[in-house]
Amino acid sequence: MLKINKSFLFLIPILAVLLTTATLYSADDFVSSKVKDISDRSYEPAVIQLLDNAKNSIVISMYSISSRTKAKNPVKLLLNDLFEARERGVSVTLYLNTRLSDNAESKVPYAESPVFKELADAGCTIH
Repeated sequence: MLKINKSFLFLIPILAVLLTTATLYSADDFVSSKVKDISDRSYEPAVIQLLDNAKNSIVISMYSISSRTKAKNPVKLLLNDLFEARERGVSVTLYLNTRLSDNAESKVPYAESPVFKELADAGCTIH
């Protein structure tokens, strides 16, 4: 008579479960993705492309915005894209730092900055 090791009998159900699980999660269930480094200044073209192509909503967190930027400045371009998105009917929500700086002389809240008034007037939600 054939002797079967008890530990082998224990492994058979585990193997069956593993094989079943492997077939449940086939390659068709996964979505491939691309990861792109957008650190430092390489973020600008990637973010502007996303803003330009937004259809429903934009939610963005920003540390600082200067309203005294030149027309070709990346921040100015980003702001222009936010205004254009609002004109297309895209919902825009901004999460901002609460103060312009930690400097004791500069305790002007962001909300009092003219650029934020323009964004709010355009229908952007600012937190």
